[in-house]
Amino acid sequence: MLKTAYKDDAMGRTQVFEWFSRFKNGEMSLDDKPRSGRPSTARTHENVEKIREIIKEDRRRTIEEIVELSGVTWSSAARFVAVG
Repeated sequence: MLKTAYKDDAMGRTQVFEWFSRFKNGEMSLDDKPRSGRPSTARTHENVEKIREIIKEDRRRTIEEIVELSGVTWSSAARFVAVG
């Protein structure tokens, strides 16, 4: 009925059951649970500024050169370059 009324704005059945289970178990927080794994550390203000300066010095630098000069990973440097 919710899908009929709200179309794509309604939560799916699985998500509804997940939230119901959380609330039933006394969990009232809407925040995500902490996850395992290393948090992203590449997109810091310092790294963004460092890469902007590197690119400003020479806009023809390759991603490999940016990686070498900045110390971030290749994929992080590529994302910075793509975003601008």
